[in-house]
Amino acid sequence: MPEEEKCQETAAAQESVYRRFLPAELLHMAGTRDDPAEPKSMAAVILNGYITEFKELIHDTPMREVYHLINQTMSFCIPQIVKNNGVIDRFQDAGLSALFMEQMEDGLDAAIGICEEIVRLSEWEHYRNFAIGLCYGLVMVGIVGHGERLSVLTLSPYTRLGEFLCENAPRYYARILAAESYVSKICDFRKRYNCRLLGTFYIRDRECMEKVYDIYDGDEAAVRNKKRKTKMLFEKGVRLFLDRRFGESRTCFIEVLKADRDDRAAREYIYLCDKYSGMTPQEIEAERICLACY
Repeated sequence: MPEEEKCQETAAAQESVYRRFLPAELLHMAGTRDDPAEPKSMAAVILNGYITEFKELIHDTPMREVYHLINQTMSFCIPQIVKNNGVIDRFQDAGLSALFMEQMEDGLDAAIGICEEIVRLSEWEHYRNFAIGLCYGLVMVGIVGHGERLSVLTLSPYTRLGEFLCENAPRYYARILAAESYVSKICDFRKRYNCRLLGTFYIRDRECMEKVYDIYDGDEAAVRNKKRKTKMLFEKGVRLFLDRRFGESRTCFIEVLKADRDDRAAREYIYLCDKYSGMTPQEIEAERICLACY
């Protein structure tokens, strides 16, 4: 084989490895040809999705099975992210984070697609605690490292919020949790997607309340149907809770539990209603009345 052809073949092989093992799209966004030292800032939908019990799982499972689990997770996550115009940010345990910068609904559609793939799996029970958190905000993309050892790094104060939503989703009987600051940018969100207002989370860094939605389009059919039936009563209970009418709110959530005893979010609200009902008005005034603090 002529030397020139060998060089071309080697270059093609290196390009293939480069595209497979590096976040090539992020490298392009970082603008390495312009100024590799200057990070670029952009607005994006941030998706975090992973098995929330992974750290416990890794202690009780042979390592080969863990790798199989990770790769199987990627096999249904990555195609949905690519299909919906997303860019892989990083892999993390049995999951990943991704960015979406085209249509606002792309991130949510990818999340629903991923969850639908999980439900179709014959062994989907292994993914009972696979969850997704979605938020929206500024992301900075830049090059870090030294000399020939470089990597692309994304930084955003919103990434941790997405992880927090992901981590807490199973606790609140959800697979997909999304911040209102994101879903409010999707046209006709409440008409196009099956969702319920889960409640408010307090964001310490911004010193504000953020409404959070449970999007149950990605739940298995039985759970989806139960949430659909109890949606109005559940959201009424949330509104009463936020109005500090804890007795009436508690009654609503008890009715929700009668219809769906697995609804852990309703159970959490009953606990909080009991907690606040035992406080004086002054003590309640000093509290942040919300479902969770981040």
